[in-house]
Amino acid sequence: MDLKPGELTDTVRRMPAHKAEGKSGISIDALKMLLPSKDDDQDLLTNVFERPLQACLKLCYHPNRFKEAITVMIAKSHKDPRLPTSYRPIALLCPIAKILEKLFAVRLTRWLLNSGVLPFEQYGCQGRNANQALESLINAAYNSWTDGDKDRHVSIYALDIKGAFDRVRRAHLLRILREYGVPDWMIMFVWSFLSDRSTTVRMQGAVSKKFWVNIGIPQGSPLFPILFLFFSIPLLNKLIREKGLVSNENAVLYQLKRFLIAAFVGDITFLIVSDSVEKNNKAAEKLYNALVDFAKKDGTTFSADKTKVIHLCKARQKFNDSMPNIKDAPPKAEKAIKILGLWLDYRLTWETHVTKIVNKARLKMFNLRRIAGSTFGPGLKKLLDRYTSAILPVISYACPVWFAGYDERKYTKSGKPPGGRCRLSISAKLVNRLESEHNYF
Repeated sequence: MDLKPGELTDTVRRMPAHKAEGKSGISIDALKMLLPSKDDDQDLLTNVFERPLQACLKLCYHPNRFKEAITVMIAKSHKDPRLPTSYRPIALLCPIAKILEKLFAVRLTRWLLNSGVLPFEQYGCQGRNANQALESLINAAYNSWTDGDKDRHVSIYALDIKGAFDRVRRAHLLRILREYGVPDWMIMFVWSFLSDRSTTVRMQGAVSKKFWVNIGIPQGSPLFPILFLFFSIPLLNKLIREKGLVSNENAVLYQLKRFLIAAFVGDITFLIVSDSVEKNNKAAEKLYNALVDFAKKDGTTFSADKTKVIHLCKARQKFNDSMPNIKDAPPKAEKAIKILGLWLDYRLTWETHVTKIVNKARLKMFNLRRIAGSTFGPGLKKLLDRYTSAILPVISYACPVWFAGYDERKYTKSGKPPGGRCRLSISAKLVNRLESEHNYF
């Protein structure tokens, strides 16, 4: 639990800048100014904060002033602004508290990865990513289609935990930490972190009175991803065990050709393969009901109306829109669903995903054109930085999954990329680079 030499400095350097300050009014940018630089090699940050932060870790203590947050509401895209569920609450915390929580999160993550208690099916941990989760699902679908058996039907079911981060009960989370053998000092620190929290809500210029929050993990804290990983472990283990239970009720699960789980933090997706869509739906219904019954004992619920289902079809298979018998679930399966930021269509042609990202990238390029021209705006280097940081990630996200199967000749008669190229009157060099790297603009 002791801080290593230079650890505090490295932690603050890696923390994202230009974040809103919490109730203390101190920003992370101000703390970064205390770091040593070329002009001044004195490390004021370490001299002032290292001993107090070290004491907090040794005493398993999270100061009460660090628990006072300001909650702001961020509107979700394409949601009805009149509904409370259309907003995502984000806790603005003291940056010194974030530094302490980050130092502890590094230690808790290291213990989790070394302990072996995290299921392989969880891709939201350090060293793994959403691309790998998507690759496991798509590779399983392709392998099921190409293993020589013609009668293989592949279905994907995506579940949604209702108010995932806001409904985590403190006692339940601490019990999970104890059951999986987390060291006592870490459990005590998590208990101190989650206890006696308070917040004020700021919305449209108005600020509420302070009230106490005794449930949930504050979104905005460096600790909330790793703590939710612990919270998800029993749910994933339940799905894994359910497939292996021997009983007449689980007979339909033994008729499956393939069953794969891919979770990313709070998003749980599983793939089912059998010789009929009906068997897939029956198996999904059995697994869903078992998971819901298991989770509700600790106050966790699933949003059945947000359950996404898609039945993947080979070239000669007809589209099937049947759904498992789940209460309040959508009436029909969809032809395209969004999983971890990737749009899957029922034939895996990736037409929907390519259309979405092209439209999104074009909008960003249009916004870039509004602030830059041949006679005004930032220089070429800044524009390239903006393109690399804001536009290129939109295009390249999950490319290992979808790009290999994308054939641009299918979408235009001439075989040329659809739509016009993004031409900006910035300089010929920038235009040539955009066209050479991404020829489908």
